[in-house]
Amino acid sequence: MAKHLLTGIVLILLTIPTGLQANDRCEHVYKVRKNDTLSKIAKRFTRRYKRRYKTYKVTSRSLRRWNRLKSSRIRLGQKLVIKKPVPLCRRRTFKYQIKKGDTLLRIAKHFKVAVKDIKRWNRLKSNRIRRGKKLMIQVAGPSKKSKSAGSPQHGKLVDGERLPQGRSRGWGYWSKKPKYSYGANITVTNLLDCIRMVKRKWHRAHDVVIGDISKKGGGFLPPHVSHQTGLDVDIGYYHKGRKQPQGFRTATATNLDVRKSWYLIKAFIDTGDVDLIFVDYGLQALFHRYAQKHGISKKTLAKWFQYPRGRGIGRGMIRHSKGHKNHYHVRFKEREESE
Repeated sequence: MAKHLLTGIVLILLTIPTGLQANDRCEHVYKVRKNDTLSKIAKRFTRRYKRRYKTYKVTSRSLRRWNRLKSSRIRLGQKLVIKKPVPLCRRRTFKYQIKKGDTLLRIAKHFKVAVKDIKRWNRLKSNRIRRGKKLMIQVAGPSKKSKSAGSPQHGKLVDGERLPQGRSRGWGYWSKKPKYSYGANITVTNLLDCIRMVKRKWHRAHDVVIGDISKKGGGFLPPHVSHQTGLDVDIGYYHKGRKQPQGFRTATATNLDVRKSWYLIKAFIDTGDVDLIFVDYGLQALFHRYAQKHGISKKTLAKWFQYPRGRGIGRGMIRHSKGHKNHYHVRFKEREESE
């Protein structure tokens, strides 16, 4: 039975909203009270975890996304899922193709989920399924937490997870060197989640190129000085046109797709999990102008960008580093666990 089921699986490995069935370790189910609004609930849960997890933030927008709400309207007694500040809690999704003899009950038993959850994830009104149809099956993320020990320049990666190849599956990225694609859970989760956001907005965009993260177990990875703890990742820029880059390609004011590239960079920043991003100083200017034009305040720009202070000034999250004209380097910071 297991062999039969597994032959029909196409792994999509994305991070997506989990609906209303909460994993106790990862999520909190909140019952809407009298006079509640999404804004009030968001502020309440942000305050609850903010002291211990400084980067944690719930917003009305995230509540709508997690619960698939089309508007901000909620009703008394309605149940809402609130994600806890634990990086392992992101759900991963399988796409399963139904085979001859399958039933929802058999599929549910194999994946250790409930029939009612499969029906909700796929908006099924009955238990009837059709051979050849694809079902979305949600499962928990990595069962074993990774650990990044030491510094980016002198460290190791314990129980890291390998970023799955995404080029042939339409996930929006491909890895140049799969054997050097081992990352901390927070790195892999954010890559999957943020790249998915770009793919959903521009489904015809070319795949972004992912370079080195870390080798299995971490440690020295030539020619890099860092990339030792699974928290560093090299990412290619989006370029104009649909032609797929076959590797890192030098970005210029002429060929760089500033809009898509900035959208992904900002998505990383918005996670609250970014320590530093290394971007060529000349390209910083392009992103700075675009962000300013699209409503980012001067105060936030000063916090995010080294530009225009000068490439030698150690200020801002986005900083210059030699050799980053054809890719940028994101360094994540490991989030504290709530366990």
